[in-house]
Amino acid sequence: MNVNPTHHTIARRVNENRFLLLLIVLVLFISVTPHLTGTDASAIVQSTLMSFVLLAAIGCLQFKQTGIVATRWFGVATLLSGWIPIFITSPAIDFIVAVFRIGFLLIVTAALVYQVAASKRVSIPIIIGAIDGYLMIGLVGAVAFTIIEFLMPGSVKGPSAITAQTSFTYFAYITMLTVGYGEILPITPTAQTVAVFLAASGQLYIAILVAMLVGKFLAADQGGGTGE
Repeated sequence: MNVNPTHHTIARRVNENRFLLLLIVLVLFISVTPHLTGTDASAIVQSTLMSFVLLAAIGCLQFKQTGIVATRWFGVATLLSGWIPIFITSPAIDFIVAVFRIGFLLIVTAALVYQVAASKRVSIPIIIGAIDGYLMIGLVGAVAFTIIEFLMPGSVKGPSAITAQTSFTYFAYITMLTVGYGEILPITPTAQTVAVFLAASGQLYIAILVAMLVGKFLAADQGGGTGE
């Protein structure tokens, strides 16, 4: 069966711009979720946005063929599981969804870091991929706090009720940036430990990735200057 050239071209363009697509949906997710009010309509919007994030993340997975199939199917399962709470209200289901989600997000984050580290030259897509990796760490942190709060209620304290993927997303990024406004606080030792590791991860990621990208840029520049 012949493959439509148009479909092939679209697939190639999507693959080439996979990091940009992920960045766009991540920024959209981070920008919109703080405005969600916890209603049924807001839950649908949140699940839709997270589905877009997961779809874009699946497209960023670049492993050997076996690894691609396995991780992408895991991503599809994670995406579909996120819609179950819309129809069935159950704390146990929410917990399972969060576990699936944090597992897949960790895989995608590792894949992004690997692709940036393995690149031989610094390019716009690689820089965007590095930004994606940083933002993905924040999502991992948000889901981690969701799980902690489920297992140990009261682990995170705020001025009002803490809701998953809204206040937790905000708190995760503020912690990564080491801003620490103080209106949301980790109370239990487990939550405090995760907050420390999240803050350290954010700072180490920036320091290591910037050093790596600068090193690649200088190496490529020196190689070009010497005719290599």
